[in-house]
Formats: sequence, C-alpha cells, structure tokens
Amino acid sequence: MQGTNIDPNFAVSLGSPDGNGNRMDRYFDVGAEWGGPLVKDRLWLWGSLARTDVRVLALTQALDRTVLENGALKASSQARQNLQASFLWFRGNKLKWGRDASPARPPETTLNQTGPSDVIKGEVNWNPRPHWFLTFRGAYVPTGFDSVPQGGMSADVYTDDSGVWHGSYWDYRSDRPQQVLMGEGTCFLGAHEVSFGVSWRRTTATTSTTLSSSRGNYVWSSHAGYPDMIAFAVSPWTTAARAYYTAGWIGDTFTVARATINAGVRFDSQRDGVLATSAPAVPGFEKWLPAISSSAVPGAITWNAVSPRLGVTYAIGQDGKTQARASYGIFASQLGNGTSSVISQVQYRYAAFDAVDRNGNKLADPSEIDTSVLVGWSGFNPANPGKVQTPLSRIGTYTVPRTHEVIVGLDRELRAGIGLSASFTWRRMGGFNWSPNIGVTSAMYTKTGTLTGGPLPDGTNFTVPYYALLPASVPAEAASGGVEYKAREGYTQRFWGLEVSATRRLSGRWMGRVGFSTNDHREYIDRTTALTDPTSTLESPNIAGGVVMVAATGSGKTGIYQVLPAYQFLASGLYQGPWHLDISANMVLRQGFAQPWYRSQVATGDALNNFKNVLLATDLDRNRLPTVTSLDGRLARSFSVGKGVRVSLQADVFNLINASTPLRRQNDYRFTGPNGFDQIQEIMNPLVVRLGASVAF
Repeated sequence: MQGTNIDPNFAVSLGSPDGNGNRMDRYFDVGAEWGGPLVKDRLWLWGSLARTDVRVLALTQALDRTVLENGALKASSQARQNLQASFLWFRGNKLKWGRDASPARPPETTLNQTGPSDVIKGEVNWNPRPHWFLTFRGAYVPTGFDSVPQGGMSADVYTDDSGVWHGSYWDYRSDRPQQVLMGEGTCFLGAHEVSFGVSWRRTTATTSTTLSSSRGNYVWSSHAGYPDMIAFAVSPWTTAARAYYTAGWIGDTFTVARATINAGVRFDSQRDGVLATSAPAVPGFEKWLPAISSSAVPGAITWNAVSPRLGVTYAIGQDGKTQARASYGIFASQLGNGTSSVISQVQYRYAAFDAVDRNGNKLADPSEIDTSVLVGWSGFNPANPGKVQTPLSRIGTYTVPRTHEVIVGLDRELRAGIGLSASFTWRRMGGFNWSPNIGVTSAMYTKTGTLTGGPLPDGTNFTVPYYALLPASVPAEAASGGVEYKAREGYTQRFWGLEVSATRRLSGRWMGRVGFSTNDHREYIDRTTALTDPTSTLESPNIAGGVVMVAATGSGKTGIYQVLPAYQFLASGLYQGPWHLDISANMVLRQGFAQPWYRSQVATGDALNNFKNVLLATDLDRNRLPTVTSLDGRLARSFSVGKGVRVSLQADVFNLINASTPLRRQNDYRFTGPNGFDQIQEIMNPLVVRLGASVAF
C-alpha cells in the first residue's frame, strides 16, 4: 500500500511517463527456520530458507528488481564437556534485474546480476583448563557475481548530449574466493583477562569487463554537441590479483581501584600481487590497441605494521553512576586486493578520436571516425602501444597508511534506567600512497584555459582555471604511460566527530532514545609534494583544507561523490499499549548530501590526460541537497494460538510524513535536456505500508 508524494505534472517534466516518481512496486519476504536436538545433549541441527523479492521503480518507471535467495544449515555438537564443534553452510544468491536504473540509464543499459556466494565454516571451542578458553576456525568463501547488460552484447553503445546511455552497456564478471584460518583464546590470570590470537586469510579477485558492440570494435560514442562526437575504442580487459593477510594480537584487561584498563598490540603483515592476464586486440584499432599479455608478480606490495591500543574507563564517585572513558589507538589500513595491479601490463585501455555522425544513427561508424589524430588515450604508450616486455609502471617507496584515533567520553546515569552519553572522536590519517605519472610534478603544469559560465543553481557564475602538461614537459617514462606506486608525502586527513545521546531503558511500558552527531572531515595537501595536476576535478578536488569527498560504491549507486553530512539527529521509541499492542517509531533527520557541480570532458590540452571532469565550485560543503527527514512507525501484536504456538502480526509504515525530498540531481554542467544539469534524478519513495506475520512453534 503506497501513497503519492509528487505532483504528476512535475513528475512528467522529470521524465516520468505516468506522472509517478520513485516508487516501491512490490515487497515480498517469506522465510522459515527449524532447529532442535538430534541427539540429546550431544548434537543439534538448525536450518533456514528465505526469499525476498523487492521491486522499485526509478523516476522513469524503469524497474529495478532484486531477489535474495538465502539458505543455511548449521550443526553443533558437544563432543566432551570441555569440547564443542560446529559446522555452518550458508548460500546467498542475489539476483538483480535493472541494476542502476535511473533517468540516465534506460532499461536496455541496466544490468542483470547473478551470484551465488557461499560460506563454508568449521569451528572448535576447547576449554583445556578451568581458566583457558580456545577457539579455532576455518572457512572457505567462494564469492563473486556477474552483471550482464539487458541490451545484450551485440548492440552498440552511445551517450547523448543529456548524458543518457543508449543501446547497451558493459558486461562485468568477477570471481572472488577467500580462505580463512584463525585461532584465538582468553586466559584469566587473577585480575587479568588476557586475550590473544592469530589469523591467516587469502583472497583472489579476477574480474573481466567488456563493452557491448555489434561490430566487435568496442566503440562507445559520446555525443559532444551532436552530430559531433568522441569515439572511444575500449579494449576488453581483465584484472587478477591475490592477497595474503596474516595477523597476531594480544591484549589485557584489568582493574586498578576504580579504573578499568585495556591495553593491547596487534601485528599485521599484508601482501598483494598480480596474476597473469591478457587482453585481445581491438579490430580496426590494432595500431593503438593490439593484443597484449602480462606476467604474474607475486607479493609486489607488502605492508607490515604494529598497532598499539590503550583504553581507560574510570568510575567517578562512589556510586559509580558517572563513567569517564578515554582511548588511544593506531589502526593500520587494509591493503586492497588488487592494489598491485598498477604494475600489470594489462590496464584499462582506450583510444579516443573525433567523429561526426553523417548518417543519423547516433553512432560513430568506422567511416565517420577521424583516426588521423589521437585526442585521448589511457593504459598504453601511444608511441609504442604493443611494448609490454617490461611494465610501463613500477613500485616505488611506499608506506603503510595509519589512523591515529583518540576518543574521550562521559556516561551518566541520571536515575534508574535513564542515562546520558557523550563521545568526542579525533582522528589523523596519514601514510597515504598514490600512483602519479613517473617524474611528473605540479611545477610542470601550465594554465591552458579558463572555464566560465553560469549561473549555477545558487545564482553564482563560475570562472575556473584548468591546467595541462604540455608535450615538451612530459618526462620520457610518463610519456609511455608509466605511473609509480609510492608514498604521497605531504598529504594527510583529519576527522573529528561529536555524538550525544540519551537513553531510557524499557520500564513503565515505554523506552526511547534520542541522539545527535556532528563531524568535520578535511584533507591537507602540500602542493609541492602531494599534488601533480593542480586542476580541481571531480576525482581530485585538490583543495587544501577542504572537505573530503569520496566516490560512493555499491549496487546501483556508482558515479555519486559524497561529503559526510555535517549533522544528524535521530529518535526512536516504543510503547507497550493495551491489548498487548506495541507501538514504535523511528525518526532520522540529516543534512543533505553535497552537490559537486562539474563539467565533464573538458579538453584541456594535457598530453597525458586531455579530457577532465573540472569542478565548477570548489566549496564542496556549501552546495547541499535539502535536509532529509525520514519518519517510520510500526504496530505489532503477539498472541498465543494453542499450546506452544505464538503468532505475531506487524504493520510497518515507511516515510510516514510522505516526504518527497530530492536525493540526487544531475551535477554535470555539460548535459542538457530532460536529464540536464541540476535536474532531479531521484526522490524519496512515498509513504508505504507493509503488512507481515510470523508464526513460532
């Protein structure tokens, strides 16, 4: 059951064919579980099955459907009084039709996704002595998924001047198996509780990406003031990498007077290497995109780090109703599986050329592409595209990224069941690595133009300079497309956050919690050592002291760049009413996400990176979408039906105030038309009522 939260005429102007906005089309969730002893006091078995079918509609009413099929089986045994063992098998299959549906992605360009992923895990718990507890675990996790475009792999792909994709899209396949071994334990020695452990994990990721193409030449036609176009010939490519993670840790918790102290240290050794891969030649563009292959380089990058932690909780006053706490810790980042792919000879490769559509089919046909001038490229050396005997790139001197974190807090019990809590967090992140072009510095760049225009949605005009590396300034190794993985000296990030909350535990038939949080996350850049291209782009704002902006990832949420909301308020509560009726509600109010206005495909004349996504307003924190307020509620009642059978009925209400807050706008100034600059692309779903029931016996 669903409401309407948008004027039909306004919805039509945004691209909705029937006057509806973003909507829920269907939500169906069913599941069952069973468990019990097979051998009394010795062996237990539990299993479950579930299926969730969620169908949502984009502004254009294109369907985005997700089906989750989950099954699990767990067996546990009490072999001896001090020995337990368990086994778990879980399979989750995510089936998705219409992934990424939006005004910019009509149905034929959306993706159909399939799994499945498994977890196979064994565990043994052993109590060799009264004060010793040991646990040993092992798991095999064969994960991965495929995403196939609905338009198939024999249709040509183009984007129009509104930034809307047509024809089909990229085919993506990924295989990501993992193996895990772990042992940990706890020992009680008088007033000390000592915890320790070791772990080992191996992860392998192999992915392949191929553009749909009717001619097999893998050309993506990007309109640039149609009939003018840019033709991108994109080679299919595969990445493959394997990483190993080994860790050991030990910590102690003990009490001195009214202080509880927790101290520990952790050691991590991480290494990542590339596996052998290859890429085919692109028909018609073999001169720039020939067949190439890359050999394996095991353990190309290795990180070793020691991370100490210390925490103290102190009871103020004899009644213990006020607790002060403080902690300090160093946290090493995780080395991403695939980080070493920078030195693989096989990279994402494309060659770009100017084109003019003469036959009106919206595509850059071979006869319409001007291959006499290469206007852009990536992943190869234009002077010698087939040279892969040695990697174009290299591994330099790098560091392990670390976060220093300090947390101080205060908890106070005002009276029985009611407490206040406040925490302040400060973090400094340093030791970052990056992969700039070999030998290139910011001093080599020259201002080649200024982007002007307006007005922007806030009423201001923009005047933004952009810079380029001229051919005479390009170092030889950089001209070959080489980059160097190395430490990014002079680059740090700083974060602080404040959280305050009040909680009332369940008593007198009601409970509740309110909370508020605020934060500030900024980056600091030494322009001589931590910067190459001074152009402010969507991917690298290059604003010293500016807020940190990161690209969002996940199903259907790519291409979104986010800045943390500066404030958030939440409130939740439950009341046990008459007739065993539970009434509960939850409200979240947060600042809207930032809008990084930019202009894509700006031809800057850069010898290494001609087309850039130039930011039009560098004050990223100022331009925000409206504040989002979400209020949800629930009514639930449980009652017995016969001996040992209990039934629960629920009615959930989402977006109770039926808000229609915009969640996403088109931020690319280049685009015009229905999907043009500043047009709404997504709003909140309207009020939805969902009914449910469960039976336990």
